[in-house]
Amino acid sequence: MSPFVHLHVHSDYSLLDAMCRIEDLVRKCVEQRMPALALTDTDNMFGALEFSEKMAAAGIHFVGMGVSGGEAGARWGPSIMPGGPRQAYTLLEPMLVRIAAQ
Repeated sequence: MSPFVHLHVHSDYSLLDAMCRIEDLVRKCVEQRMPALALTDTDNMFGALEFSEKMAAAGIHFVGMGVSGGEAGARWGPSIMPGGPRQAYTLLEPMLVRIAAQ
């Protein structure tokens, strides 16, 4: 079975979307042997430094993801990624495959 990498995780910095503390996310990644994790907090990047430092200290790759918007018509308007979510996945896939192979 190939390793699982979660690409849509909100921390407690995403006030209306989640209550997961970053240290708990790191602990779960270690327990589940996840090679990487993406932080996708809504409309802020306040947890990015804490997330990257704690993930690196635990030896887990961290994936930086966008924090705004969504598809056209979503509550915050169109995606800021020119190619939309499919383009984002296309760009991320090779990196995630390399991480999973380690």
